[in-house]
Amino acid sequence: RSNLLENAGFGKACGIPFDIRGHRGVVLYLARVSADQNQLCEQTNEIHLRVSADLIGAVSCSVITTKASINAKRERNAKTLRRVRAKMLALVAFASLAGSGLRTEYDD
Repeated sequence: RSNLLENAGFGKACGIPFDIRGHRGVVLYLARVSADQNQLCEQTNEIHLRVSADLIGAVSCSVITTKASINAKRERNAKTLRRVRAKMLALVAFASLAGSGLRTEYDD
């Protein structure tokens, strides 16, 4: 991979770690070979890279927690639907036993 990056013109790299509520990772920043080292290492640029790494980490963490939330909601909805179906089937069964006149067969 490093040969591919070098062939693409990237010769400098920087890794900035992030830790967002236990979700850890590293954001890699790449620069061309001819990039000015002094400019890359300026304090304002370093701060920008660190803040950007935290934001990228936060988005990554958010995606993971959003997926977990969606899956939990699907599970709750499936359980609710099973309970509603069971109650409706019980109502239909009781109605047919009692002869209430409630239609228990329907055309699609």
